Amino acid sequence: GDFSTWYVQAKLLKAMVRYPDAITALEQGVKSAALKDHPEAAQALYLELGGLYETTDKFGLAADALNQAAAILDHPDQIMAKGPFPREIILARASETHEKIGQLYRKAKRYDDAIASLQKAQKDAPERAGRLNFVLAQVCEQQGNLKQALTYVDAYLQTRPLSTDP
Repeated sequence: GDFSTWYVQAKLLKAMVRYPDAITALEQGVKSAALKDHPEAAQALYLELGGLYETTDKFGLAADALNQAAAILDHPDQIMAKGPFPREIILARASETHEKIGQLYRKAKRYDDAIASLQKAQKDAPERAGRLNFVLAQVCEQQGNLKQALTYVDAYLQTRPLSTDP
């Protein structure tokens, strides 16, 4: 029931490239009843679990695990109550996590979920919203929604990017 022991075991197993065993350890760690009182640790476990799922090409599970981390990061007061964690850093991490979730859902071909996550990342970090429009356009294209893809490409081009990819 000690989430920190499971976390350390998972890190050791990951270092030994025993990913399935590391995943099992983290899955046990996130089930710990004591974890609900430690949101700072919970988000770390979920982020690690998501990374391991991605490493083993389980993109949907990876995105689902990162959603658990993002749900915690979206409420920075819970984490700030547990230590000297700057609000801006927590919110930036939440936005990055939502972007990563969108990319994972894209790989899992869960396009509606990908779009929702990427739009959440845009909302959380307006300074990166323009760049994310291009990623949203790519998701819409893969989904077969070319009209919406064009809308996102146009929004991206308004930022006057240096890249010629769009």
